[in-house]
Amino acid sequence: MSNGDIVLERRNLAKGAQIYTQDEEAKNAYIIQQGGVEIIKNGKVSDTLGKGALFGEMALIGTAPRAASARTTEPTVLIVVTRQMFEEKLSKTDPFIRSIVNIFAETIQKLTADSP
Repeated sequence: MSNGDIVLERRNLAKGAQIYTQDEEAKNAYIIQQGGVEIIKNGKVSDTLGKGALFGEMALIGTAPRAASARTTEPTVLIVVTRQMFEEKLSKTDPFIRSIVNIFAETIQKLTADSP
């Protein structure tokens, strides 16, 4: 393993495990390696996600609290994506791509702040 390699943290969760709660501080995003997750906003399931899905991604680009809650629908393995990991990878990216990602992030934050 080289110095540039990042070790990915994995979380093994049982069915019904709470991953995060609406309005809490957003620290990480997650990729579903195995299993399923439901996204709950204001007490109602708004989305159900499966293998390969990324969720909680606003934690990577902003400081707003969680807009929804997330819990597992079956035994699930998650890959944890930290803001630090994302920023390290982004810093090594072509400056043009980095600028586009930053513009996307700003636009998404503005749109999210304006939505009910």
